[in-house]
Amino acid sequence: MTRRRYRLGKRGQAAEDTRRRLVEATYALHVEQGIVATSMKQIAERAGVAVGTVYHHFPQYADAINACGAHVMEQAPMPGMSVLDGHAAPADRLRALAVAWFTYYAARPGWARLHGERDQVPQLAAMFEAQREQRRTQLAAALRPLKTPPPTESQQMAVALLDTGTYLSLRESGLDVLEAAEEIAAVLCCRLLPAPSVRSK
Repeated sequence: MTRRRYRLGKRGQAAEDTRRRLVEATYALHVEQGIVATSMKQIAERAGVAVGTVYHHFPQYADAINACGAHVMEQAPMPGMSVLDGHAAPADRLRALAVAWFTYYAARPGWARLHGERDQVPQLAAMFEAQREQRRTQLAAALRPLKTPPPTESQQMAVALLDTGTYLSLRESGLDVLEAAEEIAAVLCCRLLPAPSVRSK
């Protein structure tokens, strides 16, 4: 009985290793050519398995996309609330947000292609919405020290300016990651903070 449990354990580990290879192959292809252009056959070839093996683990391509997304979130989670730690002044907190998110985007190869596919892939749309919600929550926390919060419209604008599209546009204009973050932080401070609070102490 003990020996059979051991063999089943080895079989289970082999299945887990295969699934991991498939997820990594899917991610690599998404980075190189995008989600829409990737096929189950390509995933199989990249992982070195039969196409049937891919369908065994992921009956639908959407399942492979979901598994890949979960892998990315596990390996590289979105910036958390801790990015505001150690920053008391609202201006410093806004700058920390911009730097954290733009650094996050910079570490994602192929992000520009995925950003362009967000309207075609439901899973991507959900991921970008989750990012927006995270930025919205962080922005509210960053502005909490203010006696009077900025208008809702201004806060919505700020969330949009911290989006991937803004980052990509600024990078394409020739700015590096930190320069782009500094520019957006300056705009956020001007739009969201009272005049005396704009300059960080």
